[in-house]
Amino acid sequence: MSDFVVSKTYSVNAYQCDAHTAAPVNLAMPQGSLIGICIETTGSDAIIDKITSWTMTQEGSGQAAQCVTDGIPNSVSTYSCAHRSNSLCIAETLTMSKFFDQASPGALIATGIAQLVIGRRRVNARIVPLASREEKNDIFGGDPNFGVRIDLKNNIEQSAANHSKVLLSYISVVVGIVYVLFS
Repeated sequence: MSDFVVSKTYSVNAYQCDAHTAAPVNLAMPQGSLIGICIETTGSDAIIDKITSWTMTQEGSGQAAQCVTDGIPNSVSTYSCAHRSNSLCIAETLTMSKFFDQASPGALIATGIAQLVIGRRRVNARIVPLASREEKNDIFGGDPNFGVRIDLKNNIEQSAANHSKVLLSYISVVVGIVYVLFS
C-alpha cells in the first residue's frame, strides 16, 4: 500500500463593489462616501465565516484606519458574510476626512484577514496589497492573498464653493439683522 497526499487550493478574491448589488465598480471616492469591498471565495466548498481584521492604509501619507478588529467593525464600518450562501462578504466603510489632508489624496489599500470555513476546519486568509503577493504565507496551498486599491478624489473646489455660499448667506443675515435693529 502506498501513501499519497491529496491537496486542494482555496483562494479568495476582493474588489471594490457596489455594496447593494455586489457589482464590481472602479470609482474614485470623495470624502464622506461609502466604500464597498466584496470578498469572495473561489472554492464551492469554502465559506467566509467573518472578517477578522481589516485596515485601510493610504498610499503616500501612511494614514490608516482600523475598520475591523477581532471581528468587530469600528463605528463607521460594517460587514456581512451572509451573501451567496456565505461565499461572499460585503464590507463598507466611510471615507474619513483624515485621508483628504492633501490636495491630491493617495489611493487607499485594504488589507486584513478573512476567516474561511472548509468543511469543519476554520482557516485564515490574509488580505494583503497586490504588491506583497511574493511575500505571501501560503497557508492553504493556494493564493489566499488579495488586495483592493481605491482611488480618492478631493472635492476641495466644491467644498470651497459651498463654504462661500454659506458665508454669503451668513453675511446677508447679519446685514438684515443690523438693518432691523437700526430702523
